[in-house]
Amino acid sequence: MVTPAFGFSDGDFIAAINLIVRVSKALNDSGGAASEYRMLLQELQQLQLILKQLREMSSASSRSHSHFNAVKGMALAIQFPLLEFLAKLERFNSSMCGTSSSSRWRSAPGKAQWAVVMQEEVNRMRAVITMKLVTITVLLALPTTEMLSRVKRAANEGQILLKETKEAVEDSNNELLAQIDAIRTGGCSRLQSINLDTSRLLQVCAGLRVSFQRLEKEHLTTKNSQQKQHHLVRHTLKQQSALFQTATHTLQFSLQRTSLAVGQLLKMFINFSKEVLDYLKRLQ
Repeated sequence: MVTPAFGFSDGDFIAAINLIVRVSKALNDSGGAASEYRMLLQELQQLQLILKQLREMSSASSRSHSHFNAVKGMALAIQFPLLEFLAKLERFNSSMCGTSSSSRWRSAPGKAQWAVVMQEEVNRMRAVITMKLVTITVLLALPTTEMLSRVKRAANEGQILLKETKEAVEDSNNELLAQIDAIRTGGCSRLQSINLDTSRLLQVCAGLRVSFQRLEKEHLTTKNSQQKQHHLVRHTLKQQSALFQTATHTLQFSLQRTSLAVGQLLKMFINFSKEVLDYLKRLQ
């Protein structure tokens, strides 16, 4: 049966994943301890993981829509051999439990023969699943390989463009250096004139500096002289104030002595007058 390369629904992937779960459960129920059984379980888990990834993967991430659907169809085509294997595995489990209606497998030799047949079916199923896994992996890697080739081509084109850009930059640098040399040659005379003007300006600045220093010195001299005069005036005023205070005290002391002398004279005059009056009275 040919699987179409388009029109896969989400239900198709769910059915395939559920089928893998059923096969894995039946394989565990069979109780097979051989390494082939364990390897088949691991490969079924890998197949289930790939189907889940394809289910969640958007076809827009692939360069070709038909290529992406082809990968999905290849993955979903595993359902048919899985269904056949599941039917045989369920019959095997029934025979091992003694519930089979066929008399052929009820005896111990029959069960052993059935186990050998089932071992061959496990190996065949492993081969089918391994082939599917390899095929799907290769198909999924094709767009990546093509993308790497495109990246490599783009890198080569980028190197060519980088080389051309580098050459253009070198040409521009050479042209710029030539222009700088021309400007440098033409500007030598102008630079000399500027240097001469600068030298003159420096001389003027030096003269101004000397003048400023002289003015500052004269200002300091005048300031010191004024400070000295101010100090002398203050000292003179202080001395005069001290002399005035001394004279005031002396005058006050003299006034006090004069007042005392006048008081004594008045007292003496009064006493003398009394004595004269008394004397005149006695004469009468």
